[in-house]
Amino acid sequence: MKTTLALSLFLIAFPAAHAQTEPPLPLPDAPVQLVIPDPAAADRALTGGFRKALTGTLEETDPVGAALHRTRVGGKLASQWELFTADLSLSWKDLIATRPTSIGFAILAAGDLEAVLALRTPLAALPIPLPPGKAFDHRGVACHLVSRGAGDERTQDRRIGLAWTKTGGTLLLATSERALKLAVDKALANAGVQPFLPGLASLRLDLDALRKDLYFRREFLFAEGSTGPETGVLLAALRDEAPGLVEVREGTAAAPTAPAPRWVTAGRGLAAAGWETDGARLFTALRRGLLETVPSPESRPVQPLKPLPEPNATSPDRYLVDLTKPVALSELGGTGPETG
Repeated sequence: MKTTLALSLFLIAFPAAHAQTEPPLPLPDAPVQLVIPDPAAADRALTGGFRKALTGTLEETDPVGAALHRTRVGGKLASQWELFTADLSLSWKDLIATRPTSIGFAILAAGDLEAVLALRTPLAALPIPLPPGKAFDHRGVACHLVSRGAGDERTQDRRIGLAWTKTGGTLLLATSERALKLAVDKALANAGVQPFLPGLASLRLDLDALRKDLYFRREFLFAEGSTGPETGVLLAALRDEAPGLVEVREGTAAAPTAPAPRWVTAGRGLAAAGWETDGARLFTALRRGLLETVPSPESRPVQPLKPLPEPNATSPDRYLVDLTKPVALSELGGTGPETG
């Protein structure tokens, strides 16, 4: 019994100790950084629509995929991905075929689609047929430039380029020569990133940088780019917990340097007044308050909660949501036994 217990503890502790001794993934400093510490475990956990989306087998009728293709970002990504795959056909299955021990991804500039993929693999001969391109040397590391991207030269035609190298057991794929050189610098300095939070995947968002990126705020419709804390770092992790995948978040935000704006109402003949702290939300607030008022508002404020879908249901898929249809007002709030 003691032997079995000791062996079990060793098997549990070994992966954690091994992960700590691995050198950091050589991702450049960037507003968005993603780390997958155990790609095999992440691959096993992905099911349903998530797996289809990652492996490129999502049906054309899928509402999320269809809505994404109708956005400017979706259309741009689709056209640029066609250019990239003409140089290198790459999929999630191809990455898993390299038996990676960890995968990292960084977005340096959203507007230029400038990014770096770092894949640590024990294989000397990779199953991915990498195009040779034009060979060049960067600080003694042999690199290959296949196509220039917007990170190298500001063009409207080719945003996603391709440059690559393999150094120290890590394959580096970049969408620009500049991004590849930054990643090589990190590798030579034995610097980079490690998992930010425990989980199948962890993400780091630099809110200061994202707030300054006008393209991100205009095209990538995430609250992190326009609302919430204006400064600081947001960490997120994807974990496999019952009854399925969950997301956790941690963040730090600097205290405001000035007091919040105030509008004195004393002495004013007002029946009602409101204040919107973000100019970007002003017209939305006016529309909701004046043109789309709720006919039967709740007697007390309630949180917008909806029942979670049945985790074991085969239809509808938990992944499927229609981004083109807003949530009906009648579905927000309520006094029933809802969870969220």
